[in-house]
Formats: sequence, structure tokens, C-alpha cells
Amino acid sequence: MEAKIIEGFLNKINSVITSKIVEEDGKIKEIHIVSDLSRNPKQIARDVESVLVSQFDMHVDYKMISVAQVEGDAGVLRDCRFRLISVENISKGSQFTAVVTLEKDGELFEGRSTGISTTNNILRLSCEATINAVENCCDRKNIFAIEEVAKISIAGKETVLTYITALLNDQEILVCGSAISMKSGIESVVKSTLDAVNRIVARLVS
Repeated sequence: MEAKIIEGFLNKINSVITSKIVEEDGKIKEIHIVSDLSRNPKQIARDVESVLVSQFDMHVDYKMISVAQVEGDAGVLRDCRFRLISVENISKGSQFTAVVTLEKDGELFEGRSTGISTTNNILRLSCEATINAVENCCDRKNIFAIEEVAKISIAGKETVLTYITALLNDQEILVCGSAISMKSGIESVVKSTLDAVNRIVARLVS
């Protein structure tokens, strides 16, 4: 299993900002965690062990897990809470436009992205439209960069994974969001993207 998928699950642990897995010959040798100061490192390490066992049936020596704690800067996205209102898809010939509308404090914010209508590009455009809406909502630009949007099968369910890097105060933070694929694959991408982005917002406003 790819290390990125495991890191995506580890990044969802409470207080974890980002994680990095070091492999050797396909086996985990080191797990590096960066967290905020809200929880004890031993608690976080135990959660890492629990996630590996419950999600991947992997048992690792706790000595492989290192937790570095940093004091978070709650500046950039403070008070940025939003909810999904609608997802619109516009197809015109070979062109596809994704339109995502979010709401914050009773005000609506829209994000759009247009490009060639290929299967993979539609996923990316939907992710990009969501990020544009989030940045409009937070009145900030150039915070998020899309690393990858992919559909995988877990426990017999098609799942959308979205990997996004957030650039905050010159620090790169990789986050992963997920959503079980529904009839509307586009909406699943949007929800997966929001799942990833919310991890940054939630940490900064907590």
C-alpha cells in the first residue's frame, strides 16, 4: 500500500498537522509526525498505532514513531467556517466547467474552474473550483495547491482521495481528504476536497 494513503489517514488524527512515512524494501521503518501542542505526544503515538492496526492491519513498534510538536500560528484562516451549498457542472463540447458555491455567515461564495473535459481533468477541475470557493470565502489567495486527486477501492467501496498542500507562513502542510464515491462523482471530489481543507481551517481556528 502506498505510503501516501497511510499518511492521509494519519493526518486525520486529532492534533496531527502532517506526517511522513519512511519505507525500506516496502516496509515501514520510521513514522514522523508533526503535531500542535494540544495533546500529549504519547497519546498521539498511541493513536497512530491504533490507526495502523484498525485500518491497515499493521503492527509497528512504538519506537518507530517520532512526534515533533510545534506551536501553531492561528493567523491566516481564522474564523473561516463555511458549508457546501451546491455543485454545478457545465459541459460545452470538449470544455468542462465546475462551479462550487459555499456559504459563510449568510453570504454565498462561488468558485469556478474551466478546462478540457477528460476524465482525470474533470476531477482536478472540480477540486480546483472547490479551492477557489474556499479561498474566496476566506478572502485569501494562493494558499492551497492540488497534489493529486484519485479514486481508489477500500473495503469494496470506491473512494475519492484528495491530496492538497497548504502554504502557511512559509511552511508546507500536506493534507488528505476522503469521501465515499456517490452517484455524482463530481460531488464526491468536492466533499473530499473540503474534508482536506477543513483540516487546515479547523486547526487554525481551534
